[in-house]
Amino acid sequence: MKVSVALCTFNGARFLRQQLDSILNQTRPVDEIIIGDDRSSDSTIDIINEYQSKHPKLIWLEINDKGLGSFKNFEKTIKRCKGEYIFLADQDDIWLPAKVQIMTEVFKANPQVEACFGDAELIDENSNSLQATMWESLGVKNKDKFVADSSSLFKYMLMNDNVVTGAALALRTTALSKIIPFEKKRNHEQHDQVIAFRLASDNAIMPVNEIIMKYRIHSNQQVGTVPREYWTYTKELKYNIWHLGYLSMDLEVSIYEAWKYLERAKLYCNKPFLNTYIEEARQTFSEVKRAYLNRLSFFRRKKVLYHWYNRSEFDTSLIQIIIN
Repeated sequence: MKVSVALCTFNGARFLRQQLDSILNQTRPVDEIIIGDDRSSDSTIDIINEYQSKHPKLIWLEINDKGLGSFKNFEKTIKRCKGEYIFLADQDDIWLPAKVQIMTEVFKANPQVEACFGDAELIDENSNSLQATMWESLGVKNKDKFVADSSSLFKYMLMNDNVVTGAALALRTTALSKIIPFEKKRNHEQHDQVIAFRLASDNAIMPVNEIIMKYRIHSNQQVGTVPREYWTYTKELKYNIWHLGYLSMDLEVSIYEAWKYLERAKLYCNKPFLNTYIEEARQTFSEVKRAYLNRLSFFRRKKVLYHWYNRSEFDTSLIQIIIN
């Protein structure tokens, strides 16, 4: 079976050689490396041309006519791939030698799976280990249910947000008709979130509980990881709790998480057979909201409800303020 690599570049000269070398030194060799460059102004193109001269039938470069951004660049580059399996690649990481072999064996053993993703060791700008993994930075632990049972992945992501990193993702070509063209549900979404939620809703993506690569954290990357101090709950959660002006973070965590769960369910459950997820999320939010309000004094409850109402947060109506 033919294996393609969809590699997107933009001013990635500093780390590109290490990434290309790691892709070229797989225990299961890849059959083509399709590169989409988003009009780099550093020596990225010179490096690609150097490697292309050594591997003229393996490496194929296309420079975009105009800057597309990583979201559309990945869509375009994936569409150019001809392999049955397509591995997504960033320009600044390092693949472990058995990455392709591990992922292709997962596909062969699970013909119903249209995508799979693994974990990654985090490294710094000098390739030193940060003694942590990508899944740890996202709050995922091996004991989580979806690692043992991928059918629960979609609900896990509705409750906790995306856990699929594009650089650790591989696709079957059969998945392309479901994910392309990429369509954002939220403004800040990246290509991996779009792919993950779409395929997880069909139970077509499988986690692989293996470290398959080294994911680099550095100052110039577009998307990195949440800082270690926020790993117990997301940076987004901590920021929003503070930004909304609540007095006690401990009191707000559960309701904010329940609200985000409901919001994601409304966004991603757009098929009739997924309606049960929306109802479950709505029920969870209602119960958490009621329990939270019951913990507050009468005057504090009024203040919180009025605050929610003014900001259009948490489905609060004027009637709730009056009767509470």
